[in-house]
Amino acid sequence: LALLYAYKHNEDRMIKLAVSLCGILDLTDKKLLDTNFGYADGGTVISWLIGADITHQSQQWTDASPLYHISKTAIPTYFIHGEKDEIVPYEQSVSACQRLRSFNIPSQLSLL
Repeated sequence: LALLYAYKHNEDRMIKLAVSLCGILDLTDKKLLDTNFGYADGGTVISWLIGADITHQSQQWTDASPLYHISKTAIPTYFIHGEKDEIVPYEQSVSACQRLRSFNIPSQLSLL
């Protein structure tokens, strides 16, 4: 939620930097869905927060994913993620870091 706010709702630029510790950046990630963290039963916390399961409202899941709000106005972010994380694929942090760098936004990734 912090990254979503920082990337999507930081119009006043009060947030200058973010740190992500194994954060979920893409709720639509097939690897995340396969962990059953997720979504198959529609009764998860994320389904409840979004208001629908992914099969019925995939755009809402995309809109709730911080990765899709990284733009040239995003803030520098430090990502820390475990390569053996069994819940959130570490590749999400890799993708987010690469996307920030593509906009020349300083970012760093530490894989554990």
